[in-house]
Amino acid sequence: MLEGFLELHLIASGYDASLWWRFFGRLHPVLLHFPIAMLIAAGFVELVLSWRKEARPHVIASFCLWVGMVFAVLATWTGWEMAEYEGIAANPVKADLLEWHRWTGVVLAVLSMLVCLIWLLERLSGRRWAFNAYRYGLWSSAVLVCVVGHFGAEMKWGRDYLFSVLRTKDRPIPQPADPEIEGQGDLTEETSRPVEAPAVAAAAIRWTDQIEPVFASECGDCHGPESQKGGLQLVPYDAFRAHLDLIDQASPMKSILIHRIVLPETDPDAMPPMGDRLSEEQVQIIAQWIREGSPGPDEAAKASSQSPVRHTGESSAMTSNPASSINDLEPSTFDASRQRQAMSAIEMMGGFVAPISKGSLWLDVNLSLIRPPVDDARIKILDDMKETIVWLNLGDTAITDQGVRQTVARLTALRRLRLDRTRITDQGVASLGDLRNLEVLNLFGTQVGDGCLQTLEQLSSLKAVYLWDTHVTSEGLNRLRSVRPMLQVVDGAESTGHTSDAGNASVDHESTSAGS
Repeated sequence: MLEGFLELHLIASGYDASLWWRFFGRLHPVLLHFPIAMLIAAGFVELVLSWRKEARPHVIASFCLWVGMVFAVLATWTGWEMAEYEGIAANPVKADLLEWHRWTGVVLAVLSMLVCLIWLLERLSGRRWAFNAYRYGLWSSAVLVCVVGHFGAEMKWGRDYLFSVLRTKDRPIPQPADPEIEGQGDLTEETSRPVEAPAVAAAAIRWTDQIEPVFASECGDCHGPESQKGGLQLVPYDAFRAHLDLIDQASPMKSILIHRIVLPETDPDAMPPMGDRLSEEQVQIIAQWIREGSPGPDEAAKASSQSPVRHTGESSAMTSNPASSINDLEPSTFDASRQRQAMSAIEMMGGFVAPISKGSLWLDVNLSLIRPPVDDARIKILDDMKETIVWLNLGDTAITDQGVRQTVARLTALRRLRLDRTRITDQGVASLGDLRNLEVLNLFGTQVGDGCLQTLEQLSSLKAVYLWDTHVTSEGLNRLRSVRPMLQVVDGAESTGHTSDAGNASVDHESTSAGS
């Protein structure tokens, strides 16, 4: 009721209420430390004094309790707003931790208020039972605030963050076989845009010797077997294969994986978030490994001239240039002025839009990094670019089946589409039936089930589809593979297309990427 009243007041005053609530939510990281410190301090004081016969609340403990209670309520309230307005509530990867963090926080706020009421009762009555209830309630609050904080830390730093370091073995980072690595471009802290790295004049990069040790030592705490922050696991290689959409073999330095590594240290998205940054030499080794086809421990490195776009999600006809076949075509007539305005608006929102290659009219659009996440209303801006969008990333956004039906389904030139970690269902996929040019579709982490398979069967140009962590059954997967034997189906277990030898060669180049 109070929130509604304040929102009406702000609207009447000419303010955008959502911006103020978002600002209020962002106070959560500031406020949350007070209940942690105060409630633990109050519990500790009473624990130290528990041997004394005097059965009255200590003045220091009393002060800490009341301050802790006030900030526990504020931290719970602001945390709820932050989750809504910063897109955390819409992130399925963090959904379970968020529920635990939210409701344990609510319980803590209620419990601390109850302890304060008992404190008042004890001060008024002087009853022994009231004092005992006060102490046990205070100790329970001190323990619970640790639990609430633990869930919050796991949301921020990844599951099992606290204890994972005790199980992480220090592994040496070997140098490349050929120490002479020539490079160009600047990868200093001021670098904000990826610079294409030249080919490394060295022997083929090996996963076991040069890539896995770097990922394990620098990234393994948050993206290893024990913790998968953001749902990402980089080691071992079998787990990394499920995230091939993070890399671009044609332009390794434009891969999301390397882009996050070379961001300035002050950027909140820079990786790793703590500790030493990867050296320029390590970055170039990773780039060269991607260029060679990101081979695993049992694979021979492939020269880039053999499969330069293995992970771009385009057809095998594009092996010499990832956009060659598309650029041979011309889009239908479009309003260039409206398109430029839409491109500028997307960039101002925090999205990414650019031609797929120099001089091309076809566009690559990425709205997945915008916060708060775009919803059905905000993606309508794509209508002004519908004739020219061929690669679209809507992963981890707040769109629903309605947005897919009203906007995405009209983008008939689409080749790659990412809808992973969204709330779409079979109904949303059904509306994609007219996208006859669609080649790669990522439905990872969505609510789709066997009901979407009929639409997938009818998408004649579809070459790769991600169905990992969905409600599609094994029987449904088998049926899809039998009906579309040339289709690459990625279900999280094994990326097998069940194709003939010729088909396997083709699908290997089309790869399991859902676009950049």
